[in-house]
Amino acid sequence: MAHGWRELLRVGIVLAGLPAVALEAATPDVTASYDGTLNVRRTGHVASVAGALKQLGVGLTGTLAIDMADPGAGGVYWVSGRMHGKTIRLRGANGAGTTLRWQGRTRARGIRGRTRLQGASGVTKGLLVLVRRDGSSPPSPPAACADAFFRDEVMAHVLVPICGSCHVPGGLAEATSFRVTAADPLATLASASLQVDAAQPSASRILRKPLAELPHGGGQQIVPGSAEHQTLEHWVNVAVQGGCAGGGGGGAGGGTGADLYTTNCASCHGPDARGVGGRPSIRCKSTIVEPVRTGRGNVMPSFPNLTDAAIAAIQAYLAGLCIAAGGENGADLYASNCTSCHGADAGGGENWRHIRSPEIRCTGTGDILEKVRNGDGQMPAFPGITTDQISLIAAYVHGFCTNP
Repeated sequence: MAHGWRELLRVGIVLAGLPAVALEAATPDVTASYDGTLNVRRTGHVASVAGALKQLGVGLTGTLAIDMADPGAGGVYWVSGRMHGKTIRLRGANGAGTTLRWQGRTRARGIRGRTRLQGASGVTKGLLVLVRRDGSSPPSPPAACADAFFRDEVMAHVLVPICGSCHVPGGLAEATSFRVTAADPLATLASASLQVDAAQPSASRILRKPLAELPHGGGQQIVPGSAEHQTLEHWVNVAVQGGCAGGGGGGAGGGTGADLYTTNCASCHGPDARGVGGRPSIRCKSTIVEPVRTGRGNVMPSFPNLTDAAIAAIQAYLAGLCIAAGGENGADLYASNCTSCHGADAGGGENWRHIRSPEIRCTGTGDILEKVRNGDGQMPAFPGITTDQISLIAAYVHGFCTNP
């Protein structure tokens, strides 16, 4: 009997160690570049954020650049911390001495959590949401575009000495779509060209980021009007005129998802994407590709100048707003995907094609699931909406039902 208890104790000790091993194995890799927002609790202000995180084991280092009107609370924060399963804890400070504390939770599309900034101007609390930015490989431009000016001026005097400390393998910004390869001008050109806005060269990401006109993890690296700025600006204009730009800015303003949204969408859908003047909320819309590509008759124009990458950046920005709103709630999901046809209170309505849609207040959850999954007559299917999201929509709709 004594031997049996000793054996049970030995097995129990072994099993007790398993959860920790499994937890560490399940820790996601968050090394990436991010765009995001900081929703300030007290004022409701939404600040743009750009970040880069690098993970080594469970340790984290990186930067968070926050674009706030208060210079004491804004700027670049150098942060470090640890992963605990899917939970991230970061601490850091900016150049003004303001400290940042953030505890976030990783999700499929990024990281979300409450943050606290404390400095000379007081305490700022809010919800910080980061959405992973795509770092896919750029297409190869013609070799003729990597000419002597790009090699001997742009690379030698700007990209390699200024950008090359972070935008390189092993650097703080290695996960971004912009990569400097000192020994390969053509590869560097391919990456840099994605940061150029062919429609509005002066709004190109590669110009505005080092000037800190957009949140930049490296802070301001180039002084406006300096020789470096003039060199980079000249190359951007030459690249656009010579067809050597990749059009990373989307061809319709800005560079980040937040900038692109502000330029192309905010006037109708509002600064928080909840809609203004009768236009619908789109902050939790499952996909914006079809309406952006085809328009909505006289209600909404199409946007042919927005590239697929630009649309994806806007979609990622909206996903961050949706997460910030409470991790996708039924009200936002319904408003973003259903209200334009079924009305704000699910009582039925008429869409831009003048197609009447029925009341769905008391429709069963199973019927809603089936119709959203497969469509119904002139109603399209919504493959981008998950089963859990459909359940949230159904619960919200049933709140209007007075005769269950």
